[in-house]
Amino acid sequence: MALKSRKKKIKQNRMHRLIKQKYRHDIKLRRIREKRRKKNLIIALSTLMAIFIIAMSLFFIKEIFLEKIPKLETTEDDSKTSAMADEDTEEIDDTEAKSDEELKNQIDEEKQKPKINKNPGILDNEIKTYLRKNSIDINDIGFVYKNLKTGVELRINPDDVFLAASVMKVPICMLTYDLAFEEELDLGMELTYYANDKEGGTGILQGERIGSSYPIEELLELMITHSDNVATNMMYRFLGGYHAEYLLDTLARVYGISSYNGNYITPNESQMVLERLYNNEDNNPYYQKLLDDMKNTIYNEYFTREIKGVKIAHKTGDYDGFYNDIGIVYDTEPYIFAAFTNNLSYASNVLADLGKIVYDWHVEK
Repeated sequence: MALKSRKKKIKQNRMHRLIKQKYRHDIKLRRIREKRRKKNLIIALSTLMAIFIIAMSLFFIKEIFLEKIPKLETTEDDSKTSAMADEDTEEIDDTEAKSDEELKNQIDEEKQKPKINKNPGILDNEIKTYLRKNSIDINDIGFVYKNLKTGVELRINPDDVFLAASVMKVPICMLTYDLAFEEELDLGMELTYYANDKEGGTGILQGERIGSSYPIEELLELMITHSDNVATNMMYRFLGGYHAEYLLDTLARVYGISSYNGNYITPNESQMVLERLYNNEDNNPYYQKLLDDMKNTIYNEYFTREIKGVKIAHKTGDYDGFYNDIGIVYDTEPYIFAAFTNNLSYASNVLADLGKIVYDWHVEK
């Protein structure tokens, strides 16, 4: 057993070295890619300029050529022209009748569709009115709303730093899935549950036997669906620790989380993380797995509690007076939310009320 454990530890240390080597080469690769981008941009601009010049030349040649061609004279007799005019009139009448019917159907369809309120000032006023009525200091919350279809946004204290708690599990999973997508690690690789990984709170692994092994893909799923703290500690250890240089640099450079410092984040940074996850510009297949796990979380008592009949991919977090919830609501016009609180009484109820206010405004007809 000791020999098996030693072999696993050697394998994990080798993986740590590979990750550090990747980090050292990242900077060089980034510079090379930047030079390539600039070169490609210059080529693209030159090509566009050449196309523009050719198009303008062809346009002027066409104009000069048409001026030299005499206009054709019609030779049809008046009776034929009159008959054709009558036929055209009948066709126009039929078209107008069809157009009126189609327009009516289109109007009926539009009435059935939810009309999205495009004025975020109304939502801002509703939220602030709620806070005043309940004697809640606006400085104790942070909030971001963004309509992913229209781009409409609302931000309240978006750059304030909050303790992330379990909300940080989302970008940690994304980072790991990105490493798997880049073939830097194998999601089937098993990690051993050590005594210093054990932690109370949420999760199911805390009651399992010390020394047990679990594949990384299972740990990532438990981090989201059950907010498992033991699984999270195992993954942080694998990545080098909560304050590892590689982790700090990657979270800031790739995911835009410069406030991390162990476990902190802002509403704006959360919104950027979720938008990266939703857009998935690199077509990472593991991102969909993460979104599915977020839709299947067992924790729905905060911002999403009063939102019914719509799919929501989200992650909650709470620790030491901080209660948070971030996610994506898959309405006809999907939207991102990132809601954070600091030492609020009945914070879970406040978040649920805010979630209902935002959703009702979003789908208001």
